[in-house]
Amino acid sequence: MCDSRIYEYLLPTYVFLPPSTPVVPAEPSETLPKSTPEEMEEKRRYRIPTDTLNTVKMAFKTYEGTYNYHNFTIGKDPKEKTCQRYIMSFDVDEPKMIQNTEWLSLKVHGQAFMLHQIRKMVGLVVIVVRSGTPLTLIPHTFEHAKINIPKAPGIGLLLEQASEDRTHDFHCLLSLTS
Repeated sequence: MCDSRIYEYLLPTYVFLPPSTPVVPAEPSETLPKSTPEEMEEKRRYRIPTDTLNTVKMAFKTYEGTYNYHNFTIGKDPKEKTCQRYIMSFDVDEPKMIQNTEWLSLKVHGQAFMLHQIRKMVGLVVIVVRSGTPLTLIPHTFEHAKINIPKAPGIGLLLEQASEDRTHDFHCLLSLTS
């Protein structure tokens, strides 16, 4: 009976810091080095500039509407109708301080979501903004070409609300009372 869902994703703003020096693992199985305590302290001091925040907000707005999200999940062919998803809104709140770190609350309202879809939507925006890539790249991910999009961590994602279509219940109640 659920006709839409609202998810919230909490994201520290320092993820939008441009990379200082690119670190690429020599082997695909290698993991990236972890930040030192000093590097983490520097990241926590970061405050997102207004122009970067505006870019982040515009980037998430490009997801609004009905698009083919085959690149935002796994194992789906772009021709499958189930890849079509309707995003009603994708809003970014003003930054908030939590334990000396600046955070953004992202709220996405959609009809339905596929496995990893929101995490990949967030991951793509982080990469696009961090790297200074034009936002015009995002609509190309809805095309048939297969693009590997990384997932943001799952720890920041939570279901805030599942909305039900109450008009169905109201019509059933009216028919019972008639």
